[in-house]
Amino acid sequence: MLRIAFALNCLLALLYPVAASAWSYQGHKVVGSIADKLLKPNAKEQVRQILAENDPRRLGELNLQKAAPWPDCVKSVVRHDDKTFHYEVDPEHLEYEVPCTPYNSKEERARMVDYVKRNWTTDTCSYKPDGFERGCHNTYHFDDVAIQRNSFDRSFQGTNDHDLVAAIGAAIAVLSDKPIPPPFPFSIKDKKEALFLLAHFLGDLHQPLHVGSVYLDADGKLVDPDIAHQIDPGAALIRLFERAGWATDVTSTATQVVSATAWYALRRSDPFRKRGMPARAIDAIQPSGRITKPPRKAP
Repeated sequence: MLRIAFALNCLLALLYPVAASAWSYQGHKVVGSIADKLLKPNAKEQVRQILAENDPRRLGELNLQKAAPWPDCVKSVVRHDDKTFHYEVDPEHLEYEVPCTPYNSKEERARMVDYVKRNWTTDTCSYKPDGFERGCHNTYHFDDVAIQRNSFDRSFQGTNDHDLVAAIGAAIAVLSDKPIPPPFPFSIKDKKEALFLLAHFLGDLHQPLHVGSVYLDADGKLVDPDIAHQIDPGAALIRLFERAGWATDVTSTATQVVSATAWYALRRSDPFRKRGMPARAIDAIQPSGRITKPPRKAP
């Protein structure tokens, strides 16, 4: 299974220099498609069997190209106040469903719901980028290491036991028939789920807006969290909005909201609009953490 990871990494090394923004599902499909072509015959057959769940009738239904967007598709699973989970299509963003059509069956939808339920929250993992619980599984997509660092180390600020690097390690462990080492909280049901995650997360690891964060102090100045250690990115963002003349009641406890990954969450988050933040303000947040002049009309 390490050969599968190696194939994905090789193609990413080629694609990384040309990217300037998040790749969306198209980029993940490209990653998976090239990986499909790089696999040696033995590894290719293992992938076919895993994705077909060893059912001869399903061989060929899925490949890495179709598998790679899966962890983004599960973001359509919503937790309701009664603590039930449902896969819900957003009628205002039907484009989100384009890469998810291979998983429209009752069985595949049930798998996505089950994955989110198992990875929603733990004693050590809760994710509230907009003041609302969005599920621990959404933290698996990124690392918030400061942009001042040029390498990865678990001692750096912004890393945690449920970040992108840890998630990749957990997926490889499952594919290698090894237990996920503690204290990592991941619940990965089987090798098919692990392959979905690995194909996607290796793409996340190499693309912009997922690894590397800008940290600001209360005055909106760039700081190094590995030196300063005392920052409140949420408060800093709110202060910047106030200076721009945009009122908002977004809580100051939002974690790393000036990071590139939180910028992505802001752009897709309806609760931000419901809480009074204008769409033009959200669009004005750049991945660098800088606020620019808003457009004339909200999108």
